[in-house]
Amino acid sequence: LGSALSPPHPLAVQNAVELLQQLGGLTGDEQLTVLGSLLAQLPVEPRLGKMLFWAHLLGVPERATTLACAMSSKDVFVLS
Repeated sequence: LGSALSPPHPLAVQNAVELLQQLGGLTGDEQLTVLGSLLAQLPVEPRLGKMLFWAHLLGVPERATTLACAMSSKDVFVLS
């Protein structure tokens, strides 16, 4: 990523790696897990993706999908 046209800040990359490790998407040596591979396929942030997977396993996917939609959208009460 460091050689990209506009590389991300190193601290942002470090924070992203730490978050994915905490969620179980990456191992300690930064190898992609099965969960990480599934999270990469979803068009939502990793926390919401993990919530959706757990909700499906627990049998409440409709409620979690509604919550994920609400949490991933911008605040409707704020004018841009």
